[in-house]
Amino acid sequence: MAAVILREGHAFDSGVVFKHVENLLPSYARPLFIRAFGCYRHFQTSEGKLTQEGFHPHKISDPLYFYHTRQNDYVPLTLNIYNCVVTGTIKL
Repeated sequence: MAAVILREGHAFDSGVVFKHVENLLPSYARPLFIRAFGCYRHFQTSEGKLTQEGFHPHKISDPLYFYHTRQNDYVPLTLNIYNCVVTGTIKL
């Protein structure tokens, strides 16, 4: 998982990030999940808290995106996608 802090007035552009990751990183280094923090947040959150929250969509309030190779995009992590990942329907 990667965590990014968005600049004020900027939104997370999943398509651009996906292309950037695909072009610059080898497959083993591509983050499967990206958690986007707004610029309003001072990054005071501890790594332990982020680890504890994991990628469960109900435990976190920040937008979380999943590296979806079939759609060639980072898509918002829904409960359905989460359940598919946990059950192994979607392979990581």
